[in-house]
Amino acid sequence: MPKKYDCIDLEKSNYEKDEREPGGIRITDGFTLKRNAINNSDIFRAEYLSDKIFIISERLKKILEENDIAGIKYTPISDYKTV
Repeated sequence: MPKKYDCIDLEKSNYEKDEREPGGIRITDGFTLKRNAINNSDIFRAEYLSDKIFIISERLKKILEENDIAGIKYTPISDYKTV
């Protein structure tokens, strides 16, 4: 499993309290990453998000696309919402 970072900037992200969600919050309309918290990682998980969600860098996304890796659903973090 990729490392999990406390990297979501809650002051710049949209969320609401929800004790049923990881970390007790529900992301409602995208989120902002604290870049200095992820140590230039190409793949990682984030506190407050499901362990099933991996965040990848643009660099890794480009490598995967160039090599025709299929079966990945990409969601820009600005569009991310929990349901």
